[in-house]
Amino acid sequence: SPGDSIAVFNPLNWKRDDPVVFALPPGRHPAGVDCEARPGTDDAVCFLAQPATGIATVNWTSGLVKATKPTAGPPGEIATRYYIAHFDPENGSLISLRDRRSGKEYLGGPANVVQAENVAGIVKDPTNWMAPRPLRKLEDSTAAHKADWQVFRGPLATTVIARTGFVGGSRVQRTVTFYENYPRIDFAVERAVVQHRL
Repeated sequence: SPGDSIAVFNPLNWKRDDPVVFALPPGRHPAGVDCEARPGTDDAVCFLAQPATGIATVNWTSGLVKATKPTAGPPGEIATRYYIAHFDPENGSLISLRDRRSGKEYLGGPANVVQAENVAGIVKDPTNWMAPRPLRKLEDSTAAHKADWQVFRGPLATTVIARTGFVGGSRVQRTVTFYENYPRIDFAVERAVVQHRL
């Protein structure tokens, strides 16, 4: 009946079982699909088999998607089927990402660092031209701020949220999602700007 299902189209010519995100109707979730609530949202991340260049149909059913409770403090070691990751406990930077099978380190330095740079007086039109990095003035970096942590560990994924101060009194939230049995890692960055009345 209308509103009881959703169609997911895979435009690629091979089968997929990637994590997909559904915006959930109130009190409903996909039937017969492994899902987990996304922290801080009304969405769910689900693992859905999708046919090559085809459509997968998912039915809605009543009930809530399983959610995970957050823990405070740095995440320590995060180990999935594919990776072993470590974060800087002070500022939230991703400082190590190793291949679990080979032990290879993928990072050459801190990653997931947000920086504010200034090119005033160096570049006349920064919307179209950018100065080489050594010439840019560093205004601020998330690496210079202490992080507040939330870590959500579930059967499908581990989500790490680091919140820090940033330039101009704003706040930056960096969210990293590691999937237990899938090699993709999702990164999201949000900045909350403080409004000042003049």
